[in-house]
Amino acid sequence: MVSKKPDGSGDPQNQPQKPTGPLSNEALRAAALAKLQAALQAAASDPAKVDEVKSALEEAIKAGVEVAPTLASHETTDNPLRINSRAGSRKVRRNQQRPFCWLKSPGTIIGGVQAKWSFEDNAKARKVKLKDGKVERIRTARKEGDSNIYMWVTDGKDADGFEVEEDGSNITINIADWIFAEEIAPAPGTKQKFDLLPAPELVGGLPALCINLEKVRKTTTFKVSYKKRSDDQNTSTDKLKKESPGTPAPKDEAPAADDENE
Repeated sequence: MVSKKPDGSGDPQNQPQKPTGPLSNEALRAAALAKLQAALQAAASDPAKVDEVKSALEEAIKAGVEVAPTLASHETTDNPLRINSRAGSRKVRRNQQRPFCWLKSPGTIIGGVQAKWSFEDNAKARKVKLKDGKVERIRTARKEGDSNIYMWVTDGKDADGFEVEEDGSNITINIADWIFAEEIAPAPGTKQKFDLLPAPELVGGLPALCINLEKVRKTTTFKVSYKKRSDDQNTSTDKLKKESPGTPAPKDEAPAADDENE
């Protein structure tokens, strides 16, 4: 028999009771709300987890949590919004041409300001550091049987990269050695204009640019001059001496002037 103390503490009825029943309503609401918030955060980055949001929402409502209508709107994440981003985009005027470049024989890529911007944006996408904000080198590639020439910006110290030269707003890249090795060099005395487009697939897991050799926008021709050998020059000089003094000496033909930005 338990003896009672003067203050009655010895009475079993006065002993503290251990919590053996279910959680209180307040605890249930707190747990349900925490689960719902976690589900909403997960669905914000992965729309496939929308079912978890629905389940957590139902539990929260049963627990007595007052759910605002804005929380219920997350049920529509099956069709997520595509939010615009202007941070990395270039402002293009209405009359401005889309990015393009020329491929001039024997194997020179020539581009205007739009092409220059495209390569700069590619450097940013590939996290290549630019020296004084300028692209220094690019790499090239192609697939057997494919008409695309892939190009992407590489580090300025890349020994396998082709040097990019700037002349005002224009850029020139001499890829003649590679283009001849690939047997896709343009015909002598021709220059072809192509759209400079995002490559249809990643290169090394990162974005690249390309031109499609089968989609020529414009073709122009120019005259090619060849340097004469020294023995030919001596023969020509002897011949000129025999001709009348009034006959003008023949001159090598210079390449026709052409606007690279047309």
